[in-house]
Amino acid sequence: MNLLLSTNISSTIATVLLIVIGAFLIISLFIKGSVRYAYNRSRYRKSDLGVGVEELGRTVLDKYGLVDVEVKKGVFPTYKRKKKVVYCSFLRGKSSSLICYTWMMQACALAIMDARQDKKYPKYALNSFITVLSAISFVVFLVGFIVSLVIKTVSTFALVVGIITIVLFLLNMILSILQLRNEKAVRNEVIKMMEELNIFAEEDEARMLKLLKLYAVEMLMNTLLSTGYALYAIVKFFKLLAKFKRNK
Repeated sequence: MNLLLSTNISSTIATVLLIVIGAFLIISLFIKGSVRYAYNRSRYRKSDLGVGVEELGRTVLDKYGLVDVEVKKGVFPTYKRKKKVVYCSFLRGKSSSLICYTWMMQACALAIMDARQDKKYPKYALNSFITVLSAISFVVFLVGFIVSLVIKTVSTFALVVGIITIVLFLLNMILSILQLRNEKAVRNEVIKMMEELNIFAEEDEARMLKLLKLYAVEMLMNTLLSTGYALYAIVKFFKLLAKFKRNK
């Protein structure tokens, strides 16, 4: 009787925790969506500077003496350390939108930090890895969720999927925290560059600074979401484990 009562209490606590974590995830997703909406609106705001983003990158690098660093078109705006190349999007090489300018300034900031061997230079390019890991985590989580709906009894397979999901989400959380630190270092470098270069109109600079803050908020939301998903997976796993033990 005591064991049954204890199990019921534990199950109730787990259910409450799942509801709380679920509500937290929904709120975090809403905030992330709002930030993304505001972020994307700047895609259509043109800078008073009037030059293409590719030309901006070349100008910034030259002003810092990085004539050996090339500016090329690529899939995403980024800096490749081994190749010594700053990439701008091949679709937006001639664009003068504020969001493209902000991306280019971030890529140039990485090149400048690399050139002076800054200790705060991000050691690992985590963005792409986090994106892939997040996709894999959600697929595994979805598989486990579908299996739990189809198969009413808790199987060893479901527990294994639960463990894999927890590991993936925890890894995602750790990488997101590291990425948050990386983005802070790059953001501070961009702010410093904007002050030194003084090539943007005051209104453009203010909007670009706002974009940097929005990007920081988005990174924070990604970290909080990764944490929430990890907690959700852990609580769900222990709930499944308790049900598995009762069925044995």
